[in-house]
Amino acid sequence: MPRPRLLVDHLVRDLEDRRRSAPAVARPDWIDRLVGEVAEHFEPIEDIARVGFECAPVEGLWAVTFFLGVTERVGGPDDGRRVPADFHFDLAGFTRLFDEVESLRFEAFPGVTADEHRPYHAGVTLVGSAEGHACRVRVLAVPPEDVEPGLTDTEAGGGSVG
Repeated sequence: MPRPRLLVDHLVRDLEDRRRSAPAVARPDWIDRLVGEVAEHFEPIEDIARVGFECAPVEGLWAVTFFLGVTERVGGPDDGRRVPADFHFDLAGFTRLFDEVESLRFEAFPGVTADEHRPYHAGVTLVGSAEGHACRVRVLAVPPEDVEPGLTDTEAGGGSVG
């Protein structure tokens, strides 16, 4: 069964743009490699999707959070509606990216409402090391609330644009 194509080129361009913008804390090269490798384990169920991520050093390790972006509907009765992407994620392949896995947990908060301030509804969290560096990596079922749409979809079926 053919896999829908992720916009990995967009992810790579984003990495390059972020590197050029000289962030306050320089992201190490091993994080960039890990981001590209983890992105390959997302498999959108329909069409295409963009992999997003956030990362920062936290308490002696790097915390990296991954998610697929949302698609915003344009036109028709669903105009402006933001729809998260349905996807599969290869957990076995994902865990093989790490030198050591201290813990791997699925966390779910199905009753979360906007006013409860949970960081996410559901996801997988791995704590371990990659290329000898301590890290905590999360893969979220839905993107964080403040993430802008990565794609738009016209009601007339005109396709997606970024």
